[in-house]
Amino acid sequence: MGKVFSYNLFQTLKILVTSDEDLDNNHLMRFARRMGRRTRAYARKNNIPIIDCKRGQRKHEIAEQYLPNDTKFIGLFLITVSRAPNFVFDRVMETVNCIDVSWVDDGSLDRLPTPSYVGRSRMAGIDINNPRIRAVMDAIVNLSANPHGFTAAEIANIVRSQGAEEYAYYTSRNASYDLKKFRGKKLVQKIGNSRRYKPSAEGLRAITAIKVLRENIIKPILAGTAKPNQKHTLQNQDPVNNHYHHIQMEMKNLFVTLGLAA
Repeated sequence: MGKVFSYNLFQTLKILVTSDEDLDNNHLMRFARRMGRRTRAYARKNNIPIIDCKRGQRKHEIAEQYLPNDTKFIGLFLITVSRAPNFVFDRVMETVNCIDVSWVDDGSLDRLPTPSYVGRSRMAGIDINNPRIRAVMDAIVNLSANPHGFTAAEIANIVRSQGAEEYAYYTSRNASYDLKKFRGKKLVQKIGNSRRYKPSAEGLRAITAIKVLRENIIKPILAGTAKPNQKHTLQNQDPVNNHYHHIQMEMKNLFVTLGLAA
């Protein structure tokens, strides 16, 4: 949820302000107050209880008291409100900026599969074509906004929750081994002498960029170029799909010029 909330918050702010330069703390706090008023008004209108929680209260225990009796219920049944310390806000905003402005520097993709070292331990490279590695990358992004970092057990829980049969027996020991690969590439770092981890700013940008490149650019384009006889109707299509279509057509022409396709 942290990833989705951060993305939607940032994109909404970009609509409300005239430029990215206006995304300072004053604008963010003003936006938060506005969203708080609207949320409370929505809750009053729809008879949704709002609980203002004190520091140290366990919100999941409070929520259990308000769980609907209907097991098929889908919707919002409770809103809990609490104040986050400043360092939590700063960590969330750092994560939002890293995810929104992501990149991979020259040579990073080529270096990922190569071995690396963590101390004296020689670690295998990172194969982004491995579904398990991609699942770990998803987990790292999902937990990146936590100001206290995350543990290998939390990574393992998210990987298992993805539902794939091959992840059913993915343990914290497996997660520790995979995280060590990311540490070798400076994408993830340990927090002091603890067993908690956090992605570096450069690492989070690189992981996000790799995911976007693979899932939103490379895969859709190559999927289209593999079907040369497929006809597309550009009329009334989504602008993004139109861009994909034009790129696919140019890729086909490039493959023919290079002798890779007939």
